[in-house]
Amino acid sequence: MNLSRLKSKRFQRALPLADAWRPILLAFLAVALLCTFLLFRLSTLTPGFGQPEIQLLEASRSFSVIADNPLFLPNKVGVYLLTELGIGDMAGRVISVGIGVIAAVAMFLILRQWHTPRVSILATSLFITSSWFLNVSRIGTEDSAYLLTLLLVLSGVWLHKKRHVFVASIIATVSAAFLLYVPAMSWLVLAGVIWQRKRITAAIASLSIWWQSAVLIMAGLILVPLGWGLAQQPTLALTWLGLPQSWPTVVEFIGNVVNVPKEIFLQRAHNPIYGIGRLPYLDIFTTIMVAFGVYSYAFRLKLDRTRLILAGMGFGVLFVSLADEVRISLLLPFIYILAAAGITLLLQKWFTVFPKNPLARGIAVAVMIAAIMTSSFYHITRYYEAWPNTPETKQTFQQRP
Repeated sequence: MNLSRLKSKRFQRALPLADAWRPILLAFLAVALLCTFLLFRLSTLTPGFGQPEIQLLEASRSFSVIADNPLFLPNKVGVYLLTELGIGDMAGRVISVGIGVIAAVAMFLILRQWHTPRVSILATSLFITSSWFLNVSRIGTEDSAYLLTLLLVLSGVWLHKKRHVFVASIIATVSAAFLLYVPAMSWLVLAGVIWQRKRITAAIASLSIWWQSAVLIMAGLILVPLGWGLAQQPTLALTWLGLPQSWPTVVEFIGNVVNVPKEIFLQRAHNPIYGIGRLPYLDIFTTIMVAFGVYSYAFRLKLDRTRLILAGMGFGVLFVSLADEVRISLLLPFIYILAAAGITLLLQKWFTVFPKNPLARGIAVAVMIAAIMTSSFYHITRYYEAWPNTPETKQTFQQRP
């Protein structure tokens, strides 16, 4: 009798593992599809490389060069290692693709904690098919480094909900250490540590003394080049902190602040490296979703996630306006987190009007899917077809390392 009960318990424990193959397979297929999507025409989309891509390759040609200026270390070390492995001139773009894949997975996992599976899938699809994300995660520049912010947010969400504490502790440590190499991100990391100090302390206390030591040693080793670089070149400190070498006047600063939302929603400054003409980063549908997202969070100011988004957006606008070295891609994750909240709000309002009508609810979901597919088609066409075929882009991307 006891033997049969033991076998029954073992069988019940094995059932979740047996059922787990489906989500694991779906996750694997989704990541494989995303990798294929981001690697598509990676080397042939443009006739050559842009000047910022050449600069990254030059700044990553050896460990000694990297040590002299370790800022954007995640990109530089990755480029150096891939170059040594024979990837060659495409190393910068491949690293950006890798960071883009990590960011997309992190975005989905974050949204899954805050929204329904349906909204998480729709919002992540909107995120990964946007021309803004495609440009940042496929061009061989340091812009993609700011997407690692999503790893820090994900680990914070897990620690807040006391889920996957061990994994979250490792991710938080590594992502925070690497983000410290990205200009201006030291302020965000410091603010996050101060804000979540109790949860961080509790997470560290839950680890064994061996893992605590390993985590601290790992963080210390990652940060050694940063300390060395700042000691050798103290002038890097301003760039590292996201502060300008020459401070703008009050009028110039206000103009820069106004230009940040203007470029995102209305009219972007002309720069063929990052897009077509003066088209804004977002389309009209995503802009409307962001507006609804802002409206949604305006009534939930006490939520930690609301404070996180406010801090991230305010911090981003401030430092993007102050220093040219701080890239506007810092704001990309927060913009699409707001868009996800907008999608949720619209569907919830519709479902409230038709709580028991399956046809009406189905129509709402179908309309939302159609709108997102239309937006995705627009951005994919804009990035893969229109942008590389403009004369300005062809002229800008002609250089070879």
